Amino acid sequence: MNNRPYENWKFEVISQILIALAKNEPLKNNLVFKGALILNKYLPTQRRSLDIDANFVSAFINNFPEPRTAEIVSQKAFGTCHLLSL
Repeated sequence: MNNRPYENWKFEVISQILIALAKNEPLKNNLVFKGALILNKYLPTQRRSLDIDANFVSAFINNFPEPRTAEIVSQKAFGTCHLLSL
């Protein structure tokens, strides 16, 4: 059985989700997107990772005086992202 069409479809769906997330102003202002999908956009690589990687910018983290508050906020905000796993 040839899984290539399915793998191509998954990669395209994840790529479109990343594009949609990156166009969201609050996310764009508070996250730095990274990883294979971003490298593919700026460099001629053929990496096919299905991860959407991001880090909070330090300005977002500095808004929370308690050490674990940013971690808790990020877990609540992005905890449902695992539901998108294909």
